[in-house]
Amino acid sequence: MPYTHFRYIAYEVPTASIRTADNAVVCDYAAGDTYQAIARLPVPADTPPDAKVRLQRLAGVVNFAANRLGTLADNANTLKIFMAPEFYFRPPAALGADYFSGTYPLADVNAIWKAFSNMFAHADFQHWIFIPGTMLWNTRVDPKRPHLYFNTLAHIRGGVADGLNVIEKNQPSTIDGMPVVGVPARDSAYRVFHQTWRNRKKHVVDVSGVPVGFEICLDHLNSAYSRVLKNVLSDWRANEGGALPGLKLHILCAAGMSIQDKSVCPIVNGYILRNDGIAKAGARSELKEITRYQSPDPLMATLMDTNPADLNGTATLGAAIAEEQAVDIPGGALRVPSKGAGYSEFTQRVLFYPSCALP
Repeated sequence: MPYTHFRYIAYEVPTASIRTADNAVVCDYAAGDTYQAIARLPVPADTPPDAKVRLQRLAGVVNFAANRLGTLADNANTLKIFMAPEFYFRPPAALGADYFSGTYPLADVNAIWKAFSNMFAHADFQHWIFIPGTMLWNTRVDPKRPHLYFNTLAHIRGGVADGLNVIEKNQPSTIDGMPVVGVPARDSAYRVFHQTWRNRKKHVVDVSGVPVGFEICLDHLNSAYSRVLKNVLSDWRANEGGALPGLKLHILCAAGMSIQDKSVCPIVNGYILRNDGIAKAGARSELKEITRYQSPDPLMATLMDTNPADLNGTATLGAAIAEEQAVDIPGGALRVPSKGAGYSEFTQRVLFYPSCALP
């Protein structure tokens, strides 16, 4: 039976903080203590230490959220979307030279991929999608493509083995802290591959009849170099033919990026879901419905209705939908360690947004 509703479950956890002494943004959160193993969310025993701690904490939070979901109305017709913010998998550079600019070496990133391939495969998660933030990694030891730095978003279909898909961030920001020349979309040797339609269209995924679009932080900015997801829709017919995919959900995983009304692109009555890991004032997670698209008419000097793929169009968004329940994460190993005095912080929690009808 196709999905009729969805529920957004936001894991609000700090992945970037502001140092109050100089207003600098820092992302070097320590892994913290190891949380207990969760049988239905297995993490391979041979995973490198920093990645293993973050994976086991993620498993613990997912388990915590799934157990809590049992107290709310839920059924198999509701798609659960669990999202952590950008930079959740970012190791401190202090771990060593292999962790240059706070990125994982190849051995560690391969171990994380291996974990993702089966971590959410239990039947309990059959109607879930997991977006475990982004992972920063490097190829400094790879002789075929050395000195590349990736900021990769994974999204994983639950309840099946090998439900992993990934997209790469196109535009690096100052918060990323990586050499711009080595970012795939800017690297002369890798750019052609990175910008192929085969890779660009990975931003759109059909989940059992629900078209979902994915975007990472600065790629959502309203600028000529960003608006990545909207540009994919704009180019869709030229490359795929037929109708547009008609996104019902727009996933924005971020650290310091607000919703941009000129970059939003689900259909009318679709939704944008945002989770942001930067510790500063304002909402860290958001759920909003799209109510209209309008574009300026150059002849009549008025606004006319348009479609989500119109690059001149602007979305009208409804008021932010309030969470149905917010639950603080228990102390101990289930929390990312505090950076302490002199850094901005917020309460780590899981937000359960209400079940919403899909358009």
